[in-house]
Amino acid sequence: MTGLLPIATAVGGALWGLYAYFDHQRAAQDLAAAQAAKDSQTRLIEAQRPFLVKQLDLYFETAQIAGKLVSLDPASEEWRASDRRYWALYWSELSMVEHQVVESAMIQFGEALRKFEAAPDSANKTKLQNAAYLLAHAIRTGIESAWGGGVTGSKPPEPEK
Repeated sequence: MTGLLPIATAVGGALWGLYAYFDHQRAAQDLAAAQAAKDSQTRLIEAQRPFLVKQLDLYFETAQIAGKLVSLDPASEEWRASDRRYWALYWSELSMVEHQVVESAMIQFGEALRKFEAAPDSANKTKLQNAAYLLAHAIRTGIESAWGGGVTGSKPPEPEK
């Protein structure tokens, strides 16, 4: 029986060594897989970067244009230029890159803008301001979604009337 103790100790030590080795190998593989996933995500973001930067630039320009349309005098040349630029963004450049929630808000703002142009009274001005507010929040949602902010598909809040 005493002769078996050294053999059992050697076998036990060998089994423990194998377990530790395979456990270390599994941990190393898990770490390598996690790093590969992180590298893949980084490459994806870098590949999308030109699109995301263009989208961001157009979103900021759209927000600025909407702000001008609700704050400038509709009789001014700057307001008319902003109106033309809004519709240019609406029909072309922004349509290529906008998030669905931004598209919906652009449509709502466009409808409010047409009503305000037809009848520039205080009620239509308030509707235009509310639509600009909703557009700004939709743009923020679109940016967060594109850049990984985690609010994909969320709706902007309703403004107070």
